[in-house]
Amino acid sequence: MLDLRGELEGRARQPGPSGKAPQRTPEDIPSVLVVGSDLGLTERLAAEARERRLRPDVAETSVAARRLAAAEPPTAAVLDLSYTEGTDESLELLEDLAGREPAVPVLVLTGSEALVDRVEVARRGGHGFLQRTRSARQVMDAVTESIDRRDRTTAKLLAVDDDPAISTTIESLLAPQGLTVETLNDPLRFWDVLEQVVPDLLVLDFDMPNLDGIDLCRAVRADLRFGQLPVVFLTARADSGSVQRIFDAGADDYVSKPIVGPELVARILNRLDRVRLYRDLAEKDSLTGVASRRKSTAALEDLMALADRFGQPLCVALLDLDHFKRLNDDFGHATGDAVLRRFGEMLAEAFRGEDVVGRWGGEEFVVGTYGMARDDGIQRVAALLESFRRERFTGRGGRATRASFSAGVAEYPRDGRDLHELYRAADDALYRAKAMGRSRVLPADSHVGAAGGA
Repeated sequence: MLDLRGELEGRARQPGPSGKAPQRTPEDIPSVLVVGSDLGLTERLAAEARERRLRPDVAETSVAARRLAAAEPPTAAVLDLSYTEGTDESLELLEDLAGREPAVPVLVLTGSEALVDRVEVARRGGHGFLQRTRSARQVMDAVTESIDRRDRTTAKLLAVDDDPAISTTIESLLAPQGLTVETLNDPLRFWDVLEQVVPDLLVLDFDMPNLDGIDLCRAVRADLRFGQLPVVFLTARADSGSVQRIFDAGADDYVSKPIVGPELVARILNRLDRVRLYRDLAEKDSLTGVASRRKSTAALEDLMALADRFGQPLCVALLDLDHFKRLNDDFGHATGDAVLRRFGEMLAEAFRGEDVVGRWGGEEFVVGTYGMARDDGIQRVAALLESFRRERFTGRGGRATRASFSAGVAEYPRDGRDLHELYRAADDALYRAKAMGRSRVLPADSHVGAAGGA
C-alpha cells in the first residue's frame, strides 16, 4: 500500500529489473502499539493493521507497553481502557506516550460515554476517544488519520515578510514542528515563488513596500489554482478597520505582532488540521466511509497512469445494490442506510488498502484494482457478492431482510482507453447483469461467463 501510494504521490523509487518498485524495509513502515488484555480485540486490531501495511506490537499490560515503546517508539498507539490492568496505570501510560517528543498519537477505546472520561483522556493528551463497539477497520481508519496528521513533513508554508528578522523567527518556530518553511522578503517576487513552492499555507505580512499583504491576498483569492489556499496574516495593527480589511481580503486568520511563539504555532497547526479535516470531508463519503466520487475518480486516473507506466492491467468494477428503492420503501430509510454502511465496510474489508473503493452516488459504487486482470476481478467481486447475500438486516417492525448487488467488470486498457470508456464498458455489463435477473457479476463486452446468479 505504501509503495503504491508513493508512486501516486510522485515519491516512488525507480523499478528494478522485474518492473516492480523495491519493498520498504521494516524500519520504514509505521508501527502501531496496541495495548489491552482482550486478546480477541487486540488480534483483530493487529490483523487490520497488517492489512494496511502497518507493524502492530501488542501488549497486555502498561509495563509491557512501556518496554516495547522504549525499545522502539511507536508511530501511533491504541489503548483499551476497559481491558487493561487499571485505569490509573492506563492513563499514566497515555500521558507518557502523548508527552514524548515527538508525541505519539494515542487513540483510547472505552465502553464509557461519560463526559468526565472524555475530559480526562483529553487532559492526558489523548488524540481520540472511540467506543469499543467500533469495528477494527474503523479504529484503524482513525489510526491512519492520526498518523497522517502527525506527519507534518508534507506540509509546506510560504511566509512573506519584508523584515528578514521576522522571517527567521517564523522559520525557527515552525520548522521544529515538522513544517517545511520557505521565506520571502521581496513581495515583488511573490507569484514566481508561490508557483515554485506550491505551499499548503501562506503567511503574509500586512505592511510591506510596493505590494502589501492585502494586495497579495486578493491576488491569491482571484486565482483558480490557489484560490482555496489558507492565508494567515501577521500585523502590528490592532484597530478594527485593519482587521476588517484583512478578512475582507479573504484571510482565514491573523496573528498580532510582536509575535508570541506559542500563539503562532498553535494557529498555524490548527489551521492545517482544519484544512486536512475539510479535505477529508470532501474526499470521503460520510455514510459508508469509502472515497467520494471526486476522490475515487482522481485515484482511478492516477492508477491508469501507473498502469501505463509499468505495463500493468487495471480492473474497474461498477457495483449497484439491487432493488434498493423497494428496500427503502418496505423497510425504511434507516435500514437502507444500514445496508449502505455495511456494504461500504465489506468493500473496504474485501479489497486492499491501495485499491480504490468509492461511492459514486445513491447505491452505485466503484472498485479499482491495480495489477489485476478482468477475470480475477470478476472472481473477487463474485466472492464479495456471496458474502453480502448472507448478511441480515432488520427493518421496521423487526422484520428481517437480505440484500444483493449486481456488477459489471472492465479492464484497462482492454475494455477502454480512458476512464470514460472504461466506465461505459463496466456500466453496460452492469446493465446486462440487471436485465438477466440481478445478483450477478458480468464482464465487459460479454454475454457469457456470469459469476454469481440469483
